[in-house]
Amino acid sequence: MSKRKIITVALLGLFICSLLLLVPVQPVQPEIQKGTSQFVLAGWDYPDEYWQGIKGINVYQNSSGAWVLSIGTIEPDEETTFDWNASLCIKLRVWVDLNKTLVRVSTTNEGKNYLRLNVTVSTSMDDIVFSQQNFTYFGASIEDDIYTYSYDVVLNFLPLSSEIYTATITYEVFY
Repeated sequence: MSKRKIITVALLGLFICSLLLLVPVQPVQPEIQKGTSQFVLAGWDYPDEYWQGIKGINVYQNSSGAWVLSIGTIEPDEETTFDWNASLCIKLRVWVDLNKTLVRVSTTNEGKNYLRLNVTVSTSMDDIVFSQQNFTYFGASIEDDIYTYSYDVVLNFLPLSSEIYTATITYEVFY
């Protein structure tokens, strides 16, 4: 092969390689039905070694001014994923257990001061669209030495169509 042909082939190869560098590479995302978004609830351990933790979560939707149960109780798991109509508001009802003997309280009203619920929701690009700490509980129940607090978390944004959101829900106990 002559030098001229070798140089021509090499230049053609460089040209093709440079074109490949100019083509944007899009990350592969799971296919989402049009008009919906997808939510991923990070898994959690329950109970911890003190019989405390996030006991369960319900998901509610609001399309007419009233909250309607959409997804029944989500219990501790590795990860839960669900599709959501992108035009509906979302409310999470979260139950958190507190071992009253560890914080030495005698009423649920006292126990609330030792417990904090934190919720963060981010997009697939790690943009935080919702973050709040220290929610006010709306109800509590007692079973033996465990107080169970109920929290309503209204996500104050409308999910975008075809977006994937990750909700991270944690609790803190202050001794």
